[in-house]
Amino acid sequence: MAEEERKVAKKSTTPAKKTTAKKTTSSTTKKAAKPASASAVPVKEKPVAKKVARQNTETTSLKDKEVVLNELPKAKAKKENNKKGPSFFKVLVNGILKQNPVFIGLLGLCSSLALTTNLTNAIGMGGSVIFVLTLSNLVISLLRKLVPDEIRTPIFIVVIASFVTVVQLILNAFIPDLYTSLGAFLSLIAVNCIILGRAESFASKNGPVRSIADGLGMGIGYTLTLTVLSLIRGIIGSGTIEFFSFSVRVLPASFTIAPLTTAMGAFIVFAILLSLINRYKFYKEDKAKENEVNK
Repeated sequence: MAEEERKVAKKSTTPAKKTTAKKTTSSTTKKAAKPASASAVPVKEKPVAKKVARQNTETTSLKDKEVVLNELPKAKAKKENNKKGPSFFKVLVNGILKQNPVFIGLLGLCSSLALTTNLTNAIGMGGSVIFVLTLSNLVISLLRKLVPDEIRTPIFIVVIASFVTVVQLILNAFIPDLYTSLGAFLSLIAVNCIILGRAESFASKNGPVRSIADGLGMGIGYTLTLTVLSLIRGIIGSGTIEFFSFSVRVLPASFTIAPLTTAMGAFIVFAILLSLINRYKFYKEDKAKENEVNK
């Protein structure tokens, strides 16, 4: 009986130990799991902090946009200043060939047709136009930012007329024969369409160097046109080339066409030359179109 009571007592004590052990282990695991789970949960940001961050990003983006907008006009101004226009040589050649005032622009035809009876008048008129056109372009380009638009044309005419007066005084003092042969056409340089047109369209918008190149180019182009017309009319019309006191007979009198020395002959010669130049221009344009089609 004593042994049986001992066995019963042992059985009753062993499950109690197991349950207590289980309880202790479960409590310890729970205690250890709690801080791990607490550390794994992310901390939520406050809505106020989010709003502040958004406001900061918006303000920085607005500031960046303002800086960019403020820098745009400066960058454009720098680009405009860095832009290089046509060179001196290009402007010079442009006035002689591509934009010849007489054959391309059809300007100054009155003096071109009236004064091309001999080479002396052509060279004298051409040199006068070169002098007036170059110096007036220079002065007008220097004054372009000081002259208001309302009185721009009168000031241009005053500048041109001043240089025309200088030319008249020089020719009258040193070459009186040329001064008398040019007559009223010398005074009419002040209202010549070439000079006033270049002052309005080029010199008032460009610097002094380019304006000088434009004046020289246009003046040389005008002088070459008068020279060609005077040579054709002089050689075919009278058979001679006259330059001041120098005179050379090129054709005999029987091969000359006298009407070419008159006003009608001037129009005929000019019309023939203009038609040839236009025919050459149209030929070049057609060739360029054909090349583009072939490409």
